[in-house]
Amino acid sequence: MATTAGSCRYRQPSSSPPTAPSSRATSIPTSVYEWKSTRLSTRCTALGPIVRKGMGDFVEDACTMTDPSPLEEAFRKICATEAPLSERLALLTAAVERHGQPFAVAYQTLIDQLKGAAAGGTAPAVGEQLPPFLLPDHTGHLVGLDELLAKGPLVVSFNRGHWCEYCELELRAFAQAHADLAARGVQVVSIMPERGEYTRKVRALTHDTVTVLSDIDNGYALAVGIVMWLGENVQALYRKFGIDIERYQGNGAWFVPIPATFVLDRQGRILARKVDPDFRSRMDIEEILDTLEVAEGEPQR
Repeated sequence: MATTAGSCRYRQPSSSPPTAPSSRATSIPTSVYEWKSTRLSTRCTALGPIVRKGMGDFVEDACTMTDPSPLEEAFRKICATEAPLSERLALLTAAVERHGQPFAVAYQTLIDQLKGAAAGGTAPAVGEQLPPFLLPDHTGHLVGLDELLAKGPLVVSFNRGHWCEYCELELRAFAQAHADLAARGVQVVSIMPERGEYTRKVRALTHDTVTVLSDIDNGYALAVGIVMWLGENVQALYRKFGIDIERYQGNGAWFVPIPATFVLDRQGRILARKVDPDFRSRMDIEEILDTLEVAEGEPQR
């Protein structure tokens, strides 16, 4: 299912209060911040640090019309395409290189450092068990790995946060593949180091098709061996562009998980995995479905 990109564009909001939500779209929204305005039926896309170009979080409060930046427009088009996730991610990286050069340089430097240090190299391998967890959802309810596995196979995805465009594209892809995954009894869980008010936004983005859990202080990601420090250069850019990681996470450590995906059978055994210090790369949905079909003894797609 393709996502219909919204037409909302940004400028600084007026002092008047925002319009209260009046309806929800039935398709996957272009953002967690979506409502109908009193004058125009429009969607407001709250983009990540590169795309928002320093707008901070004002888009949570108001949405008015103005010309979009080239990167905003590129992201909308990427969200609307039916291309595989890997192609969408590549399109986003190309757009960042064209229109967000400071981020492209800082990201590549960080990725090179992480790869040089073999970051993520100690994460559990295929055939091993994922460590157990007990983490809160957006309501504070504790959810355990055993509880989830009792319902069927599981896809566990570690994400950097609601602010990350690459994570957003991955989560959209999971939501779009919900019918195929649910038909196999598979649940998708996203684990990120953010407080409940932000994981709640991610659930809304996926229309509640993904269970989102808070790994505050990255304790579980550390147990899995996939914690990374964002580094001073990325920190400086995020602060400049209003990306308040300290507020999102509730601490000033500036650590995030290396994005990783683990496909588990009912016993918690890892059937497939992707752990890549290049956070611009994620496991394609087709690879997940292929893995599940092979595990079920079905012909490969």
